Parts: sequence; C-alpha cells; structure tokens
Amino acid sequence: MPPLNSLRAFEVAARHLSFKDASEELAVTPTAISHQIRGLEEYLGFPLFHRLTRALELTRQGRAMLPKVREGLECFAAAIESTRFHEAAGRLLITTPPAFASRWLIRHLPAFTAEHPEIQLHMAASVDTIDAHDASGISGLEGIDVRDDETELFIRFGRGQYDGCRVDRLFVPAYAWCAVHVCCSGCGP
Repeated sequence: MPPLNSLRAFEVAARHLSFKDASEELAVTPTAISHQIRGLEEYLGFPLFHRLTRALELTRQGRAMLPKVREGLECFAAAIESTRFHEAAGRLLITTPPAFASRWLIRHLPAFTAEHPEIQLHMAASVDTIDAHDASGISGLEGIDVRDDETELFIRFGRGQYDGCRVDRLFVPAYAWCAVHVCCSGCGP
C-alpha cells in the first residue's frame, strides 16, 4: 500500500486541481505536494495528473481512483472521530480531596461501577480542592482554581461558591466549618 500522506496529497490536489492550493490546505510547500504525487505515480506505475501550463487535469486512472481514495480517507477520519467520541463519552474524571476519596468515595465506587459499567472512571486526589479555613487565607489554597480541561466533576471541601460551576451540596459534617460540594465544570452556573 502506498504511504497515506501521498494518498492525502493526491485527494487534496485532485479536489483543487492545484498543487499550490493543496499545499496551502495541508500546510506544506507545493514542491512537497509534487514530490508526494510523483512518488505515488511511481508506486502505481501510471500518471494521475496531466500537468498543463498553469493547470492540472486528472488522467483517466486518476479520475477512476479519486472516489475510492476519498472514501477511504473519510473512513479513516470517521473511525478516528468515533473513537474520540466513544472515549470521551465513556470516561469520567473526578478530582477530590484526598481524605474524602479514601474515607468515603472509594467505598461507594463498586456500586457505581456495577450500575454504570460503560463509564471508565478516573480519580485524582488534590489538597487544592480544600478551601481555606478562615478569611485570612492561612492555608494558601483560597485562590487556587483546580478546574482544568479534563476534569468533569470536582468534589470540594469548602463554602460552595465556585465561579463557572454548578454546585450541589453533598453533606455538612457536624464538626466542620464548611460543607462537601460537588462542582460540575461543564454544567454552567
């Protein structure tokens, strides 16, 4: 099978009927496109384009090959996209205070995974999910925002005011000055 880069170069050049336009779409030089096409033609043993003055035309073999090459590249793209969607849809990353994870959350996970076997659960423990105890910020954690692009769910020990998150109180410990909250970063306020 010829290199996929040369097939991609062929499909783009055939769509534009221009090595220059293909090079712009693929962010390479026109010379690189020309070399990819020349290598593909050598591999196949026949020309794919008639190179005219300031123009390209597909040969009979190029016209016959183009729909199947395009279909194959679209299949590759669809396979990759479906894998990305499947991975994202079946994954849940939770960031939580370490003590909460070890003392409460861990023992509740078997029931959750039994009920939702399709979800791949990931957990990160971080002291950054614990708010400062007093207004003076002695702990130094009051200004830290642990939200990131990967975590879907945060469990925080604090007062429950987190910009950009929908917050649900789980419970208020009898001895605590604040509560345990669940913050959903993708759910909005």
